[in-house]
Amino acid sequence: MAKIQQNYDIVISVDAGYNGSKVTVNGVCFEIPSDIVEITGKSNFGDIRKDGFICMKYLEGQSHLVGEQARTLLTEKEYKSSQAAKQQMLESYDKFTMKESEIHLMTCVGMALIKWSEYCEENGITPKFDISKPVTEDSLFNIYIILGFPHDVYKKAYQAVKPTVVGQHNFRIETEENDYDLNFVIKSQNIMTFSQALAAFMGLVTDDNGKIDYDSEYFKHLPTLVIDGGQKTVGIYVITATLQIELAESNTIFAMNNVYEKVVQTIKDDCGRNDIEIYNIAEILKNNDGEIVSYNKDTDQTEVIDIKPIVNQFTDETCEQLIEYIKEKYNNLLDIKQIVVAGGTGAAYYEGISKYIKGHRSNLADHVILAQYKFMGKMISPVQAISVGLYKVLKNQIEVQKKEANREEK
Repeated sequence: MAKIQQNYDIVISVDAGYNGSKVTVNGVCFEIPSDIVEITGKSNFGDIRKDGFICMKYLEGQSHLVGEQARTLLTEKEYKSSQAAKQQMLESYDKFTMKESEIHLMTCVGMALIKWSEYCEENGITPKFDISKPVTEDSLFNIYIILGFPHDVYKKAYQAVKPTVVGQHNFRIETEENDYDLNFVIKSQNIMTFSQALAAFMGLVTDDNGKIDYDSEYFKHLPTLVIDGGQKTVGIYVITATLQIELAESNTIFAMNNVYEKVVQTIKDDCGRNDIEIYNIAEILKNNDGEIVSYNKDTDQTEVIDIKPIVNQFTDETCEQLIEYIKEKYNNLLDIKQIVVAGGTGAAYYEGISKYIKGHRSNLADHVILAQYKFMGKMISPVQAISVGLYKVLKNQIEVQKKEANREEK
């Protein structure tokens, strides 16, 4: 990573997604899956710390496994029923009012501080931030946070979660390597929100510090249709020439969750696996390379099969349906001058969308953009694009505020 120009600001962005949150802290990017399992009283978990182990002791007297290891745990029968019940509640705005969402958000903030402390130590960054020391109201270090939510609920969601973020925090995070007792303050004036919709575009047209490049080619092709594909929702919206959001929606029909639902049904019908649920598919694809053991009850035979072709089939079908949908909603794309595709699900649809546009909309053939670009000297993925866009927005806002404060002092 390129050397970071640093001061006493710790700038954190959280792109709050259904499947996980993408976080950027002073240019360092990471992701934490949204899976959470309460493990209070189960002391054996502390003895088996694998990569991605995060134990959050945020609520008094309670311990929660968060992220990768929680996702792995959800493949075990003991924890499936509780997760299945929660799955029905995780709908758009409702998700952000749940206690699990608060735990996950504060885990993201806590891990951001830990990662920045480690980065300072490993790279000789000065002034050095030390996670073992409290960040108080009068500390030299200032923690700034920007929270990104789906466009149609971002103001409402922000009002719901802001009171849980602002103020004094004392909690413990245990990772695969160390235990951390965190003590820090988030000032009310140091937190803001922003639409995930606009953040995807802002990331493309700004420098690393959030300064807008009005000569950017992307500004020359407005209105722009943005497709931000996630696990539970697909954000679809138009950015106008005046950077307004129009015709915005958080669509659930074309989300990866629906693809996985069809995959699960096929596995149940063809492979005799009634025990595999939607929330298990990502774990199977990542850790098992897509392989499961199928069972034929009639012959009492098993067979190892690869579910990736099944996932690809339904992904392609859903992408085709999405294309038909946006054609109908956006006047056959006749007024659209650019399409930006972001998010993990968006990346999965990008090839299909690009292929269709090149074959049927020659005026847009060179203007289907996958949201990936260089940031702090390295290429970021479409999955990180919104978090980085949010980070840039906050960086710019901080600089604007500092310049205004300096003018007032003079």
